[in-house]
Amino acid sequence: MNRLNRLFTQLNTLWPDIDILVIAQNWKDFNPVKTANKQVIKKYPELGILNARKTLHDEFLKLGYDYIIMMDDDCIIQCDNETAHIDYMNEIDKHPNGFCFIRPSGKVHASNIKYHPYIGAQLNLCAISKAIYEKEQMVDIDPQKNEGYEDTIYACLLHNKYAKDEFIAPNTIRPIQFMNRQENVVST
Repeated sequence: MNRLNRLFTQLNTLWPDIDILVIAQNWKDFNPVKTANKQVIKKYPELGILNARKTLHDEFLKLGYDYIIMMDDDCIIQCDNETAHIDYMNEIDKHPNGFCFIRPSGKVHASNIKYHPYIGAQLNLCAISKAIYEKEQMVDIDPQKNEGYEDTIYACLLHNKYAKDEFIAPNTIRPIQFMNRQENVVST
């Protein structure tokens, strides 16, 4: 629960006026810290990764927002300067019908980037406009059944189908945590 509260606190510090939609599955005691912004919280029994993402898709479209910025509960956002979070939102505003994945860095061999720019991509800080999100549901690949890497596949699908609508996030903002090895928590 601490990691979700940590994310809530950080989101409310960076973007106090943006609503938070949580698809809470596998959280036994879900009581997030009180925040300044409105929270839309939906509790579910265990859905699994793929069904949780599909549920998020459906719930987001019901709410009528223009953009979704997705994050896993163990995401920590790193901003290299005081305006990184504002610069990120400005890029979204400049691309009202676009999408942006934070491209992975580090262990991907440079020769693979040309052909597979999203190897290792995650949905953390992934921004997708309603215009695209309502057309593209998550692909029916279930990582819990070792069927593949659904985040990378979804990123590549959008990259190939909507290349003209893709924009690049400022390199001053990125998620820095995923699957913290010290936190032994089932998928949420």
